[in-house]
Amino acid sequence: AAELRFWKHKDRDYVSLGHGNLNADNAYFWRDAQGALDCGIFDFGGFSVSCVPHNIWWMFNMAEIDQIIANLDDYIVGFIDMYVRAGGPRLDAGVVKMMILITAMQNCMTMVAAIPNSLKMCPAKEFATIKDRHDPRIAGNIDGKSTLRSCIHVLYGTMRLFEELNVAAVIDQWIQEVFVTEWSQAPKSDAIISSADGRTATA
Repeated sequence: AAELRFWKHKDRDYVSLGHGNLNADNAYFWRDAQGALDCGIFDFGGFSVSCVPHNIWWMFNMAEIDQIIANLDDYIVGFIDMYVRAGGPRLDAGVVKMMILITAMQNCMTMVAAIPNSLKMCPAKEFATIKDRHDPRIAGNIDGKSTLRSCIHVLYGTMRLFEELNVAAVIDQWIQEVFVTEWSQAPKSDAIISSADGRTATA
């Protein structure tokens, strides 16, 4: 929603120049002459000024969700401390976490929209006999692309977040604290939320 995009970018402390898709496959590693591990990054197509916690989620979204759920708070504290050491402002850990989790749900909705395409790559009838994500029907490159396994991975991870970190309550918190209290807006009705164009549905 436009309101969420505005909220994530309105405070300059939470906005910076950064990589927009820093998953592990966009990093490379080597050891120098002394054997010390070093790394670099590539794929700068999404490199831009944007919301920092938004980009943090886009670093997390292809990781193993178990370790994200178990360590998210520690990752946030570690990032905030390092951000300060590098000259950035000290961010509020609660705001950072809220932004990360809301971004995860936005990512989830993108993947929901991709389900019809995924079912072209692996028909629904096949899923009855797929036991885990390592099945080659969904784990390999289908039609030369990683789209299917990426979609499944993100849907699984974001649904785990929604259930185990109670993201519904986080969204309700944002509505009450930001949309209603800070911005003095009335919560959107179910009709507005479910209508295609964001306006009140008419008969």
